[in-house]
Amino acid sequence: MNGRRVEIDTSSWPAYRDASEEDMKAAWNGWLGRSSEIAKLFLDMRWAVLVSNEGKFITSDNPVMVGDPTRPFRGLKDPGILVTFPISPTRLLLLDRRHSEPDSNFYESTGHEGSNTLVWRNAINHMFSPRHPNEVCAEIVADGEAKGCL
Repeated sequence: MNGRRVEIDTSSWPAYRDASEEDMKAAWNGWLGRSSEIAKLFLDMRWAVLVSNEGKFITSDNPVMVGDPTRPFRGLKDPGILVTFPISPTRLLLLDRRHSEPDSNFYESTGHEGSNTLVWRNAINHMFSPRHPNEVCAEIVADGEAKGCL
């Protein structure tokens, strides 16, 4: 690694390889117990919900996006963090650390294309929408062209 040799301790690998169902449950419970620290970071964030009465929001097989795709990920404590989570075709949850802005608010969406682009870019294989995919994709392309991205 970086031009130097690093020894790896493999003594615990057999225990991992030979883990029983009970061992895996215990490991899961241990991980779950440690996840409370992550939950606290999310609960400390400001939240807002974008509302589209027309049902324009999409979701995907990887719907939660953590971070701003235009800059490097710097962790959940980063003041510029953005978390988007499509709740339904009419609701999109946004979490961030912009505590100078109003908290716990619902905002009518005036343009859903940007948020749909983020969800679509974060998808692994599938996008889900109550609208025809051609319509959604055409809006995403038009939004990208309008912003000079395409």
